[in-house]
Amino acid sequence: MGKGSIVRILKSCGPELFCHRRRHIGKYLIGIGVAAALMALCVGWLVHDVAAQTNDVTDDGTLTVAECLSEVSASVGPVGQVFIKEGIIEENLLSTMVTNGMCEDMLERAPDGTSVQTLVAAQNYIQEIKLIEHSIRGAAGEAAAKGSDRHLFGDESLVLARVIAQADESPAQQQYPDDETPSGDGSDETGVKPIRRQAVNVSAAAAAAVAVNDVSIRNMLDQIEAAAINGGLSRSEAANSARCGLEEALLNAISKELSQRQYIKVSPDPTPKEMEYGDTVTIKLLVSGDVRGLYDKLERQYEKVAEASEAEDGCVHFIKSMKADLVDRRFAIDPHQGQEMRRLTHDTTWSWDVTANTEGKNAVDLFVGHVLQLGEVRLRPQWVEPAPVRHATITVKLNFVGRNWRWLLPVGIALTVVATWLVGMLRKREQQRPDESADEG
Repeated sequence: MGKGSIVRILKSCGPELFCHRRRHIGKYLIGIGVAAALMALCVGWLVHDVAAQTNDVTDDGTLTVAECLSEVSASVGPVGQVFIKEGIIEENLLSTMVTNGMCEDMLERAPDGTSVQTLVAAQNYIQEIKLIEHSIRGAAGEAAAKGSDRHLFGDESLVLARVIAQADESPAQQQYPDDETPSGDGSDETGVKPIRRQAVNVSAAAAAAVAVNDVSIRNMLDQIEAAAINGGLSRSEAANSARCGLEEALLNAISKELSQRQYIKVSPDPTPKEMEYGDTVTIKLLVSGDVRGLYDKLERQYEKVAEASEAEDGCVHFIKSMKADLVDRRFAIDPHQGQEMRRLTHDTTWSWDVTANTEGKNAVDLFVGHVLQLGEVRLRPQWVEPAPVRHATITVKLNFVGRNWRWLLPVGIALTVVATWLVGMLRKREQQRPDESADEG
């Protein structure tokens, strides 16, 4: 083949072949570009999804009790301050950190969703959890004392080591176990301490066990201890917390029975919706002496718990007494009884004189609860739920005198002075007339 023929072949096929290859390479590059774009999009979705999941994990449990309760009631804050002042809830309750699950548990205990009910339900719930935490710490402290203290100091120093450990507690901790610090040491990334999560697990297991009526105390304890061990607690911690959780669950069952069977009566029924300024109404609370039977039943149950449990001590000590408290917003309250806490040996009545002294809508809330102790320390009562036993909103109206007494008072004084002066003048004239008649005669 000659040189001219080769040139003709190259000229004839070169451009087509080059164009064909260019088109092929272009399609290939476009395919790569589309694939890269899809991959970038998928990676972007994946990163966004992971970030969202990470945020969800971080946000889980990062709310305070106040934030939890505000989801159903916007007036939690103002009412909470009143209840803190009156001793119905503890001062640090609203700042206590809880998980989303704990928040749901608290809200379920206050089905009406009012600010008063949710606050009291939260107070009872958090106090129960803290008592279980205290029982876990107690078991952990005993284990540490039996292990490290005995090894380091000998048996004779064991008691002294415990005394020193107790003396190191702050006054707040001595008054109440593990007083809350919202972001204290030992919390996880959500601000909720692991021991609190374990206590919540024990509390839920105890409530579930008591809900089954035909289960023995021994079986209840076994179920609760198994749940505690699965939650990461040691054998001794599980035993202590199971006993504490079961005692609380049994007390809750008694409280529920008390509220459902009309052991409590309030008068007047209904409470007046309107009062005039200065009027007084007497509110009475009657707790039936039959409550003693419930306390005797609970005492027998606690004895069975003590016999079946490996833990030496319980955490709920009730003294067969109840406390009643009437909390007002803007009334004058005069209690008839000398003390709010009274032992229930028979039908027991509390009464308060409520005097209207502020115009507008005012609220009164009546509470009654079990008196509990932790060792020698008196705890806040466990208020009977649903609480309060009576909530009333009373509109106080001013009559004409009540509305205008500030300017009527000086006017009345002036009129009295004028009237006295006129009476004096008339008497003088009457005395002068006989004298004038005598002179004319």
